[in-house]
Amino acid sequence: MEKILNFLNGKLGEIGLDKYMHFIGGTLIFAVSHFVMAPMLALVAVLVMGIAKELYDNAHKAIHTPDYKDALATTLGGVLGFICGM
Repeated sequence: MEKILNFLNGKLGEIGLDKYMHFIGGTLIFAVSHFVMAPMLALVAVLVMGIAKELYDNAHKAIHTPDYKDALATTLGGVLGFICGM
C-alpha cells in the first residue's frame, strides 16, 4: 500500500499546482454557470473561458505563459461539475 501511495504522490506532484487551480476554476465556473443556463451550455461556457484565458496569456507572453494543458485542465474541471450535476 505504501508503494502505491508513494507512486500516486509522485505522479500527482508532477502535475503542478497551476493545473490543479485550473481544474478547480473549471469546476467553479460550471457550478456558477449552471444556475443560469442549461448544464450543456454551462460546460460550453467553461470551455470558452479556458480557451479565452489561454488566448489572453498568449497575447501577454511577457507576464503570462500560455499552455493548452491549462485549457484542458479547466475543461476537465467543468466535466467533473457536469458529471456531478447529473
